[in-house]
Amino acid sequence: MKGIGTPPSREEARRFFEDMQAYLNAKIPPRDEVRQRVREVVANAKSSQNDRSKAFPEGAFLNEFVIGTIHEFLKERRNLSPEEARQALLSESYSSFPRIASGTPASNFKHPFTKALGVTATSVVTQWWGKSAKSPISQSCPDLAFRDPCPYRVVFEAKYFRTEGVKAAKTALATGIYQCFFYLGLPRHEETKKHAAWNYDFACLLIFDATEGGSVCSAWRDVHPDINRGCWEGANIYVMVLPSTI
Repeated sequence: MKGIGTPPSREEARRFFEDMQAYLNAKIPPRDEVRQRVREVVANAKSSQNDRSKAFPEGAFLNEFVIGTIHEFLKERRNLSPEEARQALLSESYSSFPRIASGTPASNFKHPFTKALGVTATSVVTQWWGKSAKSPISQSCPDLAFRDPCPYRVVFEAKYFRTEGVKAAKTALATGIYQCFFYLGLPRHEETKKHAAWNYDFACLLIFDATEGGSVCSAWRDVHPDINRGCWEGANIYVMVLPSTI
């Protein structure tokens, strides 16, 4: 029997992600409707200066279909109050959703590497010892994150994938999983007045497959089984492909 204050188990954490995946699958409209709506939102945002967070497909998808749905998930499936759900959710676009998200997931401290996959040592040397006026240190700003009172501290890398072909989908999956791995590798720090604490236990790659042929779904279905297991058991990363079946 669990004692009071016993942290949730890894199996409970996996069920949490599976439940959220099923919830998003049920609530997000069909792929064709999502694509059409994303195109409309991006076009409207580009023609106006009011909300630049929707002026690109990924931002439009997250802000139109994901942030509000996750807020509802935390209320309905985790029994959080509206204020608790708002407090638990961090979003890069939090200023556009003050009733849903409570702050930014951006890290407080900057670091000498970026989340880009495949950077060579030569390019790093050029940045560190180059003469560019641009600083060679970077700040991490994930798309979304969960913090207390959500029972799981999670950092998200979100993708809206539109490129046809399994080869491109494989690259997107490998890149996104690496970026999740990078986030979890950063040192933890306490909350400040401007930044939430960086103390995540899990990462989630949330990728929406907007291709006609379901390229991402096909690529992830055919990945070596050790990769799926290694992401979760060895790296605390949950790969959430939408739309999909679990």
